[in-house]
Amino acid sequence: MSSAFFPIFFLLFFAAVWILVAKIVAVTGGWPKLAEIYGTTNRGEGEFFRTGSARIGKKWFPANYGRCLIIAIGSRGIFMNPWLPFRFFHRPLFLPWRAVTKMEDGKFLGIQQAKMTIEGYDGTVCLYGRAATAALSAFAKYRAGAKADA
Repeated sequence: MSSAFFPIFFLLFFAAVWILVAKIVAVTGGWPKLAEIYGTTNRGEGEFFRTGSARIGKKWFPANYGRCLIIAIGSRGIFMNPWLPFRFFHRPLFLPWRAVTKMEDGKFLGIQQAKMTIEGYDGTVCLYGRAATAALSAFAKYRAGAKADA
């Protein structure tokens, strides 16, 4: 193998591995399943968190998205989109509050968590940090408004 060929081979190999890992993470966590129902082309509204973290998937093999999500918490729901290098196989999601069947408040090592069960999805979506705090607050306001309307 010539020395001029090695950098090209390395870049192609790296790109192929990157795309493969993105596919494995997406499928393991269930992002494509969520995107079938809650995929969006719209941009989020509300309070933005540009380095958001989440855990998505089933109990034993969730996908962890540590500080690589753009999350927006608004009055209508949650928008999530990975940073550009991680977007392979990850369409933007919009999870409306009406689809959140359960939200649990918790902490792990002092970090706020908001663990959600989403209608039509058999895993959970768990937000961390300031995005979790904002989600808990916005969901409580949504629930209060929904009860007042009923």
